[in-house]
This record gives sequence, C-alpha cells and structure tokens, in this order.
Amino acid sequence: MPVLRRNRLSLAGKRLAAQLGTLVACNLGFSAALKTGLVVPFLYCHGCPFATFACPMGALQHFVGRHEAPFLVLGMLSLAFLLLGRFGCGWLCPFGAIQDLLAWLARRKLRKLKGWSGAELALRQVKLGVLVGSLAASYILTGTTFWWLGPVCAIFAGVPYVLTQSRPALGIFFYIHMLALLAVLLLAIFVPRAWCRYLCPIGALA
Repeated sequence: MPVLRRNRLSLAGKRLAAQLGTLVACNLGFSAALKTGLVVPFLYCHGCPFATFACPMGALQHFVGRHEAPFLVLGMLSLAFLLLGRFGCGWLCPFGAIQDLLAWLARRKLRKLKGWSGAELALRQVKLGVLVGSLAASYILTGTTFWWLGPVCAIFAGVPYVLTQSRPALGIFFYIHMLALLAVLLLAIFVPRAWCRYLCPIGALA
C-alpha cells in the first residue's frame, strides 16, 4: 500500500507539472511574433493579453458566427484528439488544474448517493448540450456567445486584463464572468472537476 500511495503521489505531481508547464506555454505571447494562432485541445481563452494559442471554442464560434464551415479548426482538433485522446483534458488543461487544487485543499469528495450513477451519466450529457447550444447561438447571433458567460474567460482573460491595465474598462459581462467563475469554483470544491465532467464543451468533443 505505501508503494501504491507513493506512485499515486508521483503521478499527481507529474500531472501538476504538465498542467503548470502548459499554463506557462499558453502565456508566452508577449509579442505578436509569439502568438501562434494554433488551436489547443482544451479550453483556454485567447482573449488573454499574453495568449500564445487560440481557444478551440472561440475559434469554432468565430467561423460558425460568420456562417463559415470551421474545417481548419475541426481538422486541428481531430488530429489532436486522435493523437492524445483525453490527455489534453486530464494533463494539460490549466482550468482542470485549478479545480484539482481546490478539491485537494477542501479534501472533500462527493458522497455516492443511491442512484447517483444514473444521475452521473445523465449529467455528463449536459456538456454536449452546452456545445450544440453555444454553436447554435453563435450562428444565430453571429458572435462568440459561449464566452459571454464562460468562467474560463474570466480567469484567463478577465483577471490578466485587469492586472495589466491602469484603468481597465469593465462592462457588465466582466461581472457576469466573475459570478460564473465563482459558481464553478465553489462547485469544484464539492464535486471534483465538475466543470470538466458536466459542462465543458471541448470535453464533449474529446
């Protein structure tokens, strides 16, 4: 058992290192030359002032909102998922790392209630609805509608924007983002990786 415990801790440490390394890599875009425009196989808002890569959901909505087929984005994502599977979700996603940290700090796990397995299966389908609903809204409203409420946008774009601007212009959507972020982070304390399990649209694609 001690050996198994050490192996688990070692695996968790390696995953955390990979997630932190990804977070650094995603924020190397200090100049235009470092902004690659490549789509990553996990959620990360390219609205961040230092974003190196493009967000898959933002890129998909961009083309759908313009009533254009997102063949290039789907091609990059398909290749990434074919090569990596769900590795991007579990080992690379910075937002997943934040949820893991909260769950570890809280040291709480969701109790297995009677009939929970059925509810779990049903709840995991919600992210598919988020994906389809967001793309449909983008097509109708011609905008990146998912990011109007997305908590990932709040922490990776909204917070850096406030910290890097002397007088940031904050609109209503900034506060909506922050409320959504707070709700998701609170949920993650009680339900490990709740966002990834039930709400992440990229998780529905992977």
